[in-house]
Amino acid sequence: IICFFFFFQAEDGIRDAQESRGLGDVYKRQDLVLYGNHLSSLPETFGKLNVGGSLSLARNCLTSLPESFGKMSLGLDLSLVGNPLASLPDTFFELEVQGDLQLGCTEMSEMPPSAAQLSVGGDLTLYDCPAADGWREFPRVRGVVRRLSTHRDPPDASY
Repeated sequence: IICFFFFFQAEDGIRDAQESRGLGDVYKRQDLVLYGNHLSSLPETFGKLNVGGSLSLARNCLTSLPESFGKMSLGLDLSLVGNPLASLPDTFFELEVQGDLQLGCTEMSEMPPSAAQLSVGGDLTLYDCPAADGWREFPRVRGVVRRLSTHRDPPDASY
């Protein structure tokens, strides 16, 4: 008698209430972690990325983001904590973040009017982000908006 056993791991080990849509989702849910790599810039083509999971660009040396950034397809969370960003491109606020957005410890002095368009499915956390002090409402944030102005060491945002 010959027996064959087959084992298929569902969704790269991810088991949740969402129904499986096949093995194609294995790669669609992967995170892109560029945490602490001393990146000083991103290519203009960065916005063409399709990140199915979380994207962490935390604790780099980014002073700006490419205009294409807001065109990126992002599945879950985004962290830009700890970058000396002086401003964000207007297209950034076209980005739809399905999960949490961590944006803090930057050098931004003001938020553009388009910031009210920011769409966040989870929480928006603004650590030491004086630019956000003037903004009291983010109507398209479904979770909690947290502002901590005395916190000098941002949380570990590596996802």
